[in-house]
Amino acid sequence: MGAGRAPARGAPRGELRPCGRGRGCAGGGAAGCGCRLRHFPGAVPRGAARRRALLAALAAELPWESRAIRVHGRECRQPRLVCYMADGAHLGFRYSGLTMEARPWADPVLEVRREAERAAGLPPNYFNSCLLNLYRDGEDGMGWHSDDEKLYGERPVIASVSLGAARDFLVRPRGGRAGPTWRYTLEDGDLLIMDGDLQRHFQHSVPKRKRVANRRINFTFRRVVHPDPRLAPAHGEKRALRPGGGPPRAAKPEEHASPSV
Repeated sequence: MGAGRAPARGAPRGELRPCGRGRGCAGGGAAGCGCRLRHFPGAVPRGAARRRALLAALAAELPWESRAIRVHGRECRQPRLVCYMADGAHLGFRYSGLTMEARPWADPVLEVRREAERAAGLPPNYFNSCLLNLYRDGEDGMGWHSDDEKLYGERPVIASVSLGAARDFLVRPRGGRAGPTWRYTLEDGDLLIMDGDLQRHFQHSVPKRKRVANRRINFTFRRVVHPDPRLAPAHGEKRALRPGGGPPRAAKPEEHASPSV
């Protein structure tokens, strides 16, 4: 978390407004910006047995990919496996030098989307895309980033659903500004909603944790409002389909940009 930064605070259950109610946010201003996180423990999908079965089925059956990205001019493998689904091919996107093509929805993922929308009080079919991340164990993680890409609009609503192993999820002000780092421990079935100006003023990450031996799948549901026109795969882009768990891993540098949780 950087030299001199205080240890992460445990985030409260329910609603968290990291800027403070009625105070200026990390970006300044007299009126609160509306940065908000809402935590719903064990909410989606309902039932521990159902979640275990869903985790096993999705880990084995989805077309997980091991992706090569460029970080500070160097090519490396992402420290996790990914699968992207959306309402149509026009909702693909690019980041860190690679293209994420939109696959058709898998029925179990659609059901999780519907449950997440209901739990969050959103209308049916509000989300039109989902990036799934498979963290094989504690050696996989996600670097600090914000989901502030143009394609999601100015104040995106993002729903994160967790299956499997509990993992820390950290939130801190962007750009090294002073302020606390908040820590959620997202467990099996937890739903976390991020909205308002949170992506503009804060970053989040899933740090590596060597003590975690089991796998976790995260569903990141978002609404694409400005489709990315750069849909053609980059020339020579490397991509390996790895159903059921992917290749052995090599040491990888920390990522600095990635639109996912």
